[in-house]
Amino acid sequence: CGWLVMEDESWKERKKDGLVRRPFTDTLLLGQRDALEQNGFVVKRKIGSGGQAVVVEAEKAGKGTFAVKVVSKGLMWRKGNADSVDGANANGTVSVASSERVNASMLVAREVEALLRVKHKNVVKLETVLEDSSATYLVMERLEGGDLLRKAFETDLSQDNAMFICTQLLSALAHLHLNGVYHRDVKPENILFISDRPGDYRLKLIDFGLSHVATGNCSTTQNSCEANGTLEYMPPEAVSNPGLSHRSDKFDIWSVGVVMHLILTGHHLFSAREELAL
Repeated sequence: CGWLVMEDESWKERKKDGLVRRPFTDTLLLGQRDALEQNGFVVKRKIGSGGQAVVVEAEKAGKGTFAVKVVSKGLMWRKGNADSVDGANANGTVSVASSERVNASMLVAREVEALLRVKHKNVVKLETVLEDSSATYLVMERLEGGDLLRKAFETDLSQDNAMFICTQLLSALAHLHLNGVYHRDVKPENILFISDRPGDYRLKLIDFGLSHVATGNCSTTQNSCEANGTLEYMPPEAVSNPGLSHRSDKFDIWSVGVVMHLILTGHHLFSAREELAL
């Protein structure tokens, strides 16, 4: 359930493996805006969308501005065969697995469980969770500074600033891992800055839809034994042996290394035109 805006692309044109919904949801469904307004939120604009999630900016009188992730209930498709389902989710997330249907409610429950378990200055804060018959609404703090990819390439990122970014990421992940939470999709798009003020590099890790919360055997969490993540940032062994990744802090640490390589050099650690070659 990603945060990227995909307003101008047909869902049929997105060919990467991953979670998809037919049709692609890029706006609030009928009644969802009303549901938020009934709870005191005024929807201002859409921030992003992907899979079965839409993220909107909403204000609540006396409380401030929030980012509300609206996850429509129903089924999502996890594509493992190029001929089984056309399309992909907005944030390029892939799953190395045979095609199957995944309940969206289970994915959002995983994200909620992860965010409730941790409290850290570099992890997005979940304020409250609302639910009705059509969707689950994750009300989170609003982060104004944009994502790491934009910040890194729009500003002159010094070595000291890069080190500060890396230190914050590792601090957040150390706290997650200590509490049995493994993010499994660390990438620039899931790293947002608190403020858009020049020189302010305070950040927060977002989007825990693919995270694993340790509760015993990997079978206790939906799809926790599969290679979930974004291919460019996944360790090679997680692709070749998905079962290794479900409770491994090494998965997240590898991803941080790839992220830092990208923002310091301007190039991915690995690149290829086709996913199979990558």
